[in-house]
Amino acid sequence: TTNNNTTTMNLSFKEIDYSSLKKIGFNQAHIIQIFREYEKKPELTLSAEIIQDSINALAFDLKHNNITNDFKNSPTVVLTALLKKGMPYSSKTPERYLSPKDAAMNTYLAVKKKQQEQHLKIEGKMRELEYKDWLSNLSEIALLKFTFESDFADLPKKIRKTMRKRKALECAKKYFNAEIWPDKEKN
Repeated sequence: TTNNNTTTMNLSFKEIDYSSLKKIGFNQAHIIQIFREYEKKPELTLSAEIIQDSINALAFDLKHNNITNDFKNSPTVVLTALLKKGMPYSSKTPERYLSPKDAAMNTYLAVKKKQQEQHLKIEGKMRELEYKDWLSNLSEIALLKFTFESDFADLPKKIRKTMRKRKALECAKKYFNAEIWPDKEKN
């Protein structure tokens, strides 16, 4: 069983991506050191997933939290020593930490949100242009049919027509958005 566990561990350790720490000198030799320590002291063994999370957290801290000066030794030495002792590394700011996958998803979501906003802005401009075009082809008599003259009978004669026309424009726009625009949008 020890040989089978060693083989399984070897395979999972080969899947660890340490590329985010290459610039500070962390490489495969460090992974091998950690693995060899686990062979000597299996009770200290951390999973490949925890080691990957530790690498990602350190890379995040180096990029976003400027932690290089927080260590007496180089970050590579500190991380290797911690992992060899069976102690995972956690980000200095866990509330802000994002795994590479989560950071990529955030970027993707931000791009999608911006695309959607642009689409809505373009659609809004198109709707407004189509509305103005539709309205320009509507006679005043047809426009005023969106309201009842009797609704404005209590108003003084001087402002009755203006208020009715204003209300008719509001109703016409609602009608356009509900009834006319959906068909135009499809086309």
